[in-house]
Amino acid sequence: MTSTKERELNTLIQLFESRSLDQLVVAGKQYTKKYPHNGDGWNLLALGYKNLGNIPEAIKIYEFLVKGAPKTAIFLSNLGNTYMMVGRISEGIACYEKALELEPNLINAIEALGLAYLEIDQTGKAISSFQKVISLD
Repeated sequence: MTSTKERELNTLIQLFESRSLDQLVVAGKQYTKKYPHNGDGWNLLALGYKNLGNIPEAIKIYEFLVKGAPKTAIFLSNLGNTYMMVGRISEGIACYEKALELEPNLINAIEALGLAYLEIDQTGKAISSFQKVISLD
């Protein structure tokens, strides 16, 4: 039997997947108010903000998540992605590297790290990242 909390989280996921981002943000705010210790809800709220272009709010949430759950690779990777969107490349790279220390095969973080290395002209490191993605795919 699925709990109310799980059903509400699944609703957030469906809103994200259907790109109903305005609704996601509204529902995400309600969800995180009701369940303030649920990282998945905060993550979805941040994704909503990020995809709507409210990068400062997304960064604020991801920094909060990483501070509260520093060993959660997906939060680190998502913070890295958001940093990259505003040109905070060295901080993005640091997030990806920390994420990969925790989950060495997190493909999204490996690929994003490769792209970040390209931004700073570290082609060799970028190629290594992309080769790892290919080997895992």
